[in-house]
This record gives sequence, structure tokens and C-alpha cells, in this order.
Amino acid sequence: MRGDNLDLNSREWKDISITDIFNKFTRGQINNASLYEKTSSDGLEYIGATNRNNGVLYFFKKTNNLNSKIQKGNCIGFIKDGDGSAGYSIYKRESFVSTVNVIYGYANWLNKYTGLFFVASQDLIKSKYSHGYKRNLQHLRGDKVMLPVDNNGKPDYDFMEECGHKMMAKKYVQYLNFLKSSERM
Repeated sequence: MRGDNLDLNSREWKDISITDIFNKFTRGQINNASLYEKTSSDGLEYIGATNRNNGVLYFFKKTNNLNSKIQKGNCIGFIKDGDGSAGYSIYKRESFVSTVNVIYGYANWLNKYTGLFFVASQDLIKSKYSHGYKRNLQHLRGDKVMLPVDNNGKPDYDFMEECGHKMMAKKYVQYLNFLKSSERM
């Protein structure tokens, strides 16, 4: 751990090609969501072309014909189109099923903290996408994201992870303080 020297402004940042830092890209597998039965929140997450609720539109009942559509988590979902969501990204930790309107990137550096850090940085380029200019793999190949870099000019994933840990700890303390103040009321 680097301690308290996690100031984002103290770091060098560099435009990094998105496709250079991911090992694999794949798109969602579901073309027609109406073919599957919706259920309560104990089902399988269905990810749509939205950045709300971390992409979850609803849940599907787990069935044998859905098994082949399940995608592994620990990935970044790049939203191709959608009402106001084109160009955004989401981090998915758990397995899910998805619309074909999201492209998923997998990399060995991804975890909950680096994934959320990456999403926050990547979403700054969202403005280039709209209904007239949809994201696809070709456009994704041209996208760059600003990330903190190490002394060799490579993305500093350790720094991103530490920032994520620090932010989670800060939010946890805020939550505990809120609970304590609520008990006094």
C-alpha cells in the first residue's frame, strides 16, 4: 500500500487504447429477451443497453435453454446503444446473460476495484456516442481512455485498486456514521 499518497492529481495520466488492455471481447448472446421467462430478483441478471442499475433490466428464470447464454462476470460491458446509454460502460462481477447490444471486455487485471475505476474513467468519453453514432467493435478499437500510469508508461492497476479500496473504506465510514446518527433520533 502506498498510504495516503493516492491523490489522483499527483499521478501522470496517459491516453490508453481500450483494445490494448483487454485480452478478449465478446458480445451479449440474447437477441430476443421475450423468449425467456422473467422472475424475481433471485433469478439470473439480464443486462440490457442501460447504465442504470449496473445494466440490470430484470431477472430471468434459470432454465436449461438459458444456460448456453450465460456469460462469466469480472468484465467491463461497453454499451453499444440505448436511450441515453450509448458509450457508457459497466463493471459486472457476477455471471449474467445479456442483450447483443453490449460488448464485454475481459482482462487479467480486472477486479471489483480496478473495474469500477476503469468505468469512471471510460465514461468520460461517452459524449462521442449517440443514436446516430453507435458503439461497435470497430469504434471501440479507436477509443482511448485516460488512466494513471506507472514509471514505464503502463496503466498502474495497483494504484487504481488502492484508490478503489480507499474510496470503499471512506464510504463505509460514512455509512456507519449515518447509522449512528440515525440511532440517536
